[in-house]
Amino acid sequence: IQGFSQAIMDGTAQSPQALQQSAGVIYTEAGRMHRLVMDLLVLARLDAGTADLQRMRVDLAWVLKSVLDKFSLQAQNAQITLTGQLGDLPTLIGDGDRLAQVFTNLVDNALKYTEEGKRIRISVTTDTKTITLVVFNESSPIKKADLKNMFDRFYRLDQGADIGGSGVGLSICRDIAAVHGGTIEAYNCPGGVCFDIRLPIRKASNHPIGEVA
Repeated sequence: IQGFSQAIMDGTAQSPQALQQSAGVIYTEAGRMHRLVMDLLVLARLDAGTADLQRMRVDLAWVLKSVLDKFSLQAQNAQITLTGQLGDLPTLIGDGDRLAQVFTNLVDNALKYTEEGKRIRISVTTDTKTITLVVFNESSPIKKADLKNMFDRFYRLDQGADIGGSGVGLSICRDIAAVHGGTIEAYNCPGGVCFDIRLPIRKASNHPIGEVA
């Protein structure tokens, strides 16, 4: 941002093409900075316990369908098959907006690392106590060291890849899952990589979000 704004100010970028390029870079990088600041703000609030999490009934099927709808055009343009196997899901007690943020981050991350012609699939299974959501993307296996560290803040699988991420999205997923009493893990599965989110099925009389049972 500083370099390209300086080029505009000192006249180095004079032609319409150079000005357009400089403005484009400034706009893109300002957007990246804004997303990073907002993500860090979310993490800081989660760390401090001041994230103002809601405790309401969450229609998980509706939340997941909304996330799939949001990314459908992006997946189509990238020639990636995005599907969901949801079925009948119980109602959760939690913060719907924060859970939507988890699923949004995971699908967005999967799209960044999935090649043209490959698949991304969301599936959900339940038992009497737990909902397990799996985000699968068809890709090459991830190294063990990366699997171990990928939920660390600012960790990126490919430091040289310009995929627009800040390296904190998966950390946010982990922390939001944790305050809901859940867990998240990544592992290599047949044909690709899987992210599992396990959330307890809480009843209204159970402990509130963020409180240890």
